[in-house]
Amino acid sequence: MPEHPIFSPKDRLMQTDEVISIASAFVKMGVRKIRLTGGEPLIRTDAPEILEGLGMLQAHGLQELTLTSNGIFIHNYVDNLRMSGVRTLNISLDTLLPERFVSLTKRDHFHRVMSNIHLLLQEGFRIKVNVVVMKGVNDDELIHFIAWTRDYPIHVRFIEFMPFQGNSWQDKRLIRTAELLERARAFYEFNPLENKPNDTSRAFQVLGFSGTFAFISTMSSPFCGDCNRLRLTADGKIKNCLFSKGEIDLLAAFRKGQFIEEAVHQALVTKEQQWGGQELFEAIENRSMVAIGG
Repeated sequence: MPEHPIFSPKDRLMQTDEVISIASAFVKMGVRKIRLTGGEPLIRTDAPEILEGLGMLQAHGLQELTLTSNGIFIHNYVDNLRMSGVRTLNISLDTLLPERFVSLTKRDHFHRVMSNIHLLLQEGFRIKVNVVVMKGVNDDELIHFIAWTRDYPIHVRFIEFMPFQGNSWQDKRLIRTAELLERARAFYEFNPLENKPNDTSRAFQVLGFSGTFAFISTMSSPFCGDCNRLRLTADGKIKNCLFSKGEIDLLAAFRKGQFIEEAVHQALVTKEQQWGGQELFEAIENRSMVAIGG
């Protein structure tokens, strides 16, 4: 997280009614799952209205509404999440050490995030914890995160460090999934779990543990061939891959009263075979992750 993130002007972002109307169009086209992500979606003052509006789409074909969050504001929105039909949340948490949390996020909110994770568990939500693993930064916590799944029904997902503008990506900080699996096997006996179609991760469970863990190996073993995802940024641009440098301005088309289905189709047919058509181990053209949102 940068010290001083630069946010887009509000008039360039999708407004409440635009989010719901555009999402409705996607559902009519066959989309069955929507995830609000970020950045931090709950930083928006209209988050309750967006959740309510998207939740109503579950009566019109939407099968799953979910959310990715840094966990800081969750305690203010538990009722909104439940009433909108959210059952699963992804919480971004790269460390279990309070002082390291401050170093990585530039915010002193570790204990609040942990409290909110336990609050969600108590309220019956399914929790996935996203951990971006970086060599020399937090890779020493692999075993501690897996140990966390002993007594809690959480699903920890270890994500390979990916290059984005402004995140100081270096190949030497990338730890491949194969190495992480080898480290884990030195401590635990675990079995692979069956993955669903289009899953981005490979899941495992230690014998006798309540929770599970998984690896998202974007860099070392890309899953692009099974990817069925599109991302709509907060300012209304379609990215047909998280790494694509090209974007289609869906919001501009919507505000002009054009049929956005044509733009969505264009995004689908121009989806590259892998990594958005870029070579991730070289210099890439893309937004910073905090500016992508969606």
